[in-house]
Amino acid sequence: MRRALIAAGSALLLLQGCSLRLQGAPSEREFRRKLEVQPLYVADPARADAILSGVRQVKICSRTADVRRLMGEPDFGSVTYDSNGNHNAAIWTYVLEEQPADGGPRHSVDVTVNASRDVISIAILTDSEFFFSLVNDGPACHRQ
Repeated sequence: MRRALIAAGSALLLLQGCSLRLQGAPSEREFRRKLEVQPLYVADPARADAILSGVRQVKICSRTADVRRLMGEPDFGSVTYDSNGNHNAAIWTYVLEEQPADGGPRHSVDVTVNASRDVISIAILTDSEFFFSLVNDGPACHRQ
């Protein structure tokens, strides 16, 4: 019984760690699992409007809480690493349209957030190309 409790607690901590690394976003694997039954994904109109109007208001150094308030929850998150292999940020992806079966167009917004929960880049992708991108090249965001 004690081993089962320890194993369950360890699994919970492991999952919590994954969530923290993705800054609370679901994994890409979870999102893709949904696409197995629905090969063409198109965000419903209300969600698409929230994403598009929200991304116009999100700025470099916005907080993750602001991103969620303006754009809603991300469809999935992925972890990024620096050149030394250290986890340094999470990319939140908001998918507007994707047709993975054909490798077809993917229209999405990627918002990169650092460990301090600040937005450090915003990229709008269309037809697998960057349409628009903002990146924070300077020092960390400063709070007053």
